Amino acid sequence: MAKYVDLHVHSTASDGTCSPAEDVRLAAEAGLAAFALTDHDTTKGYREAAEELARLKAENPELELELIPGVEISAGFNERDIHILGLFIDPDNEELVRELREAEESRIKRTEKMIQRFKDIGIEITHEELTQGAEKTVVTRAHFSRVLLAKGIVKTNAEAFEK
Repeated sequence: MAKYVDLHVHSTASDGTCSPAEDVRLAAEAGLAAFALTDHDTTKGYREAAEELARLKAENPELELELIPGVEISAGFNERDIHILGLFIDPDNEELVRELREAEESRIKRTEKMIQRFKDIGIEITHEELTQGAEKTVVTRAHFSRVLLAKGIVKTNAEAFEK
């Protein structure tokens, strides 16, 4: 019997639509053998996911699901944005956590700057709209796209990214 894995899962710790615990439950329901939680520039969701997996395994000792600790690191190369997946990382590694914290601080500044730039052209976007109440969320351009779509300012994600 084939076993399936998903090595690129996001949660509400970055730009996913499900909490880390929900991602675990969905992976278990789908019968995955393993999945990697690879949120953008953060490992903040890993603990919640690991705790939920432990809870599910305690309820169902037959459950064969592995949680792979991961991260998707944003970087620049040749004047382009690139994303690097890190799998089987140590989510408690002090150097990694420090670097991710610095990346998060940079994202927060970028988010504030983008909110102001939208305001300058007459488009009101709030931090609450971007995070939809999930304050731990690492805001990405996808969050802005989602809000622009909801406000009817753009018709597609592609249009949001182009403009």
